[in-house]
Parts: sequence; C-alpha cells; structure tokens
Amino acid sequence: MIADNILQETIYHLTQGDITPTEKASVEKEQALKDFDALCGSIRTLLRVWWSSYTSEGSALYEDLLSLIRTSLADAAEILEGKAGFTKEQLRSIESEVQEGKRDPLGRDKERLEQERDPKVAWEHGMDTVKEAGVSVIGAAQGAKEGLEESRQKTEEKLEAAYYSVGHLFFGVVA
Repeated sequence: MIADNILQETIYHLTQGDITPTEKASVEKEQALKDFDALCGSIRTLLRVWWSSYTSEGSALYEDLLSLIRTSLADAAEILEGKAGFTKEQLRSIESEVQEGKRDPLGRDKERLEQERDPKVAWEHGMDTVKEAGVSVIGAAQGAKEGLEESRQKTEEKLEAAYYSVGHLFFGVVA
C-alpha cells in the first residue's frame, strides 16, 4: 500500500518538475543516450541468443514428442495388425468348418454344443473361456505397460539433456 503511494508521488513530482538543461547536462544527455543505445543493443543480442537457444531446444523436444507419438501409434497398429491377421485366419477357418457341416450357421462347434448339454461340461467350457480371455487381457496390459515405461524413460532422458543444455548455455554451469 505504502509502495503504491511512493510510486504515485514520484510520478507526480517528475511530471511537475521544471528541468532546464545546462551545457554539462546536454553532454551527459548525449552520453546517456549512447549508453542507453548500447544497453538496448546488448539486451537485443541477449534476447536473440536466448530465443535461438529456446527454439532450437524446443523444436528438438517437439520433434522427440512427435516421434514418441508416431512410434506409439506404430506399435499399436502393429498389435492391431497381428490381432487382425489372427482374426482373419480364424474367421476363414470357421467359415470352412460351417461349409463342411462341423459348425452351425452362427459358427458354433456342433460337437461342443452337444457336449455342453451336460451343465457341468458347459460350466467348465465357460470357465476355460473366461480364463483364456483373462490371460489375453493381462498379457496385453503388461505389454502396454512395458512400452509406456520405455517411452517415458526415453522422454525423461531427452528432457533432462535439454535442461542441462539450456542451463549450460545461460548460466555456464552443469548441475
């Protein structure tokens, strides 16, 4: 609150003052203008260096991030490709068995349907199906977790390298 009043009073007094330049003041004014121009040039140079460093490091991080995204999408597509190929082969196999009469029009195995008339066998088949699905889901989750961990480590290493590079550039130190 007090600092605001001091600032307001300073601005008021500066606008009310009557400054009459002397000969010595005009020489000092010219020197002050030269010094100010030199300071502005130094600040511009510093900002150019900082911006150049920032954009070069930033673009490298941006490129690394895009690379990470492309690689992750390629991995996901590869998994889908493998699953799609497996599914294609299974569907063709089922279709040929339907044509041979081993399966009904819905693709269900006629022999298995006959066995599942016994509730105990039907329950066992159901449990086997659940077990296979669970193993498949767990395996996929573990694979995804490993891939994400590897990607996280690579990204962390690149960010750390960029951090030290920027720190060295601006402060001349490496932590």
